[in-house]
Amino acid sequence: MCGRLIAGLLIIMLLATCVGCWDRRDPEVRGYVLATALDYDPDRDLYQIIVQIAHVMGQVEEEHRGGNPDPGEPRPFWVLSAYGETPYHAREQLVEGTSRELFWAHNMVTLFSEDLARSGLYPALDFLERERQLRLISRPLVVQGNVRKLMEAEFPLEETGARGLQRQMATLQFDADIFPTMFLSAVYNQLEQPGREIVIGRVEVLADDSGGEGDEDDMVVPPARLGGAAAFTNDVFSGWFEPDEFRGWMHLVGGEHQSSYLVPSPGEEGASVALKSISETVRMYPVVDGDEVRIRIEMKARAKIQEYTGKHEMLRDDQFIDSLRRRSAEALRADIEATIRRCQELESDVLGFGNLIYRKKPQKWWEIEDDWDEMFPELRVDIDVQLVIKRAGLIGPPVQR
Repeated sequence: MCGRLIAGLLIIMLLATCVGCWDRRDPEVRGYVLATALDYDPDRDLYQIIVQIAHVMGQVEEEHRGGNPDPGEPRPFWVLSAYGETPYHAREQLVEGTSRELFWAHNMVTLFSEDLARSGLYPALDFLERERQLRLISRPLVVQGNVRKLMEAEFPLEETGARGLQRQMATLQFDADIFPTMFLSAVYNQLEQPGREIVIGRVEVLADDSGGEGDEDDMVVPPARLGGAAAFTNDVFSGWFEPDEFRGWMHLVGGEHQSSYLVPSPGEEGASVALKSISETVRMYPVVDGDEVRIRIEMKARAKIQEYTGKHEMLRDDQFIDSLRRRSAEALRADIEATIRRCQELESDVLGFGNLIYRKKPQKWWEIEDDWDEMFPELRVDIDVQLVIKRAGLIGPPVQR
């Protein structure tokens, strides 16, 4: 009996220490932020924050309609904006325009306007890193065009613009070599590395999403196009990489991706061969010769033939394959040279050559660190590309009479 009494008292004491959720927030009183855009007005010296908020009832209505939009029904998202003297101050002003407490942990993409990039990203990056609910796993983009228009745009096949941008970036990650897909945390990592500048993917807002004159009325044009990147010096925008100028960055720094390139067919005028890389191995290291510093790049690639518009029996001609291999290696080399040339024009070391010297030759880096901005545009880079064609397909020439 005494043991049962003691057990009962212990249970009562344990129950007395249990507390409820003191900071509980019910889902129905929250507004879930899906995308965040940061802009800067140089004339008013004010920052603007634009958020895309999930509209649950609009999503339910769209599901009931089978995904067909109805102008009379609410959209599955809502766009809200506010101005402030700092990014955080602008964020605090959002409360004046919404009936719900904003919840930021589901933010998928973070957009920086071109005006903000030209004024400097440090204020925005400080706000994004310090804010407790914002996560560094969102996808950053620099917007070329009207950022408000992009936040309000509807993407074909997707319920919200945030989801559309996120999935488009995921598609480009492995199927193309014209765009850097990264998390926001990678931007902070780039800033922390000596001798490396920031690079962020570009999204271009299309001028007219109505289809344009002469197009069919039912043509659906996407509201935005991803490709290329924005280069920075410190935190200030220095210029754009066009998609063709950015391929070299993907080869050297971009990690796992698929590269495709088209080369003229050897000995056949007007014919071409399309190849796709299977794997690429890159080795970069600095070479110090007295006062001279240069970078050496050695690349080994394997590729497969994806398309052939000629009529040559390529599988039986080793000389043809060898010539094609050399032409393909030259195409890869040209991509790398184009990127390096653009980096030096912008005076933005997004390839991290300075960081390479810092890691491999630290004593030399300490000597040239203060002069690196002047040295980089004239830096000599030696490139050696070796390519092997591993797969030519199971057919010879295309089917013909």
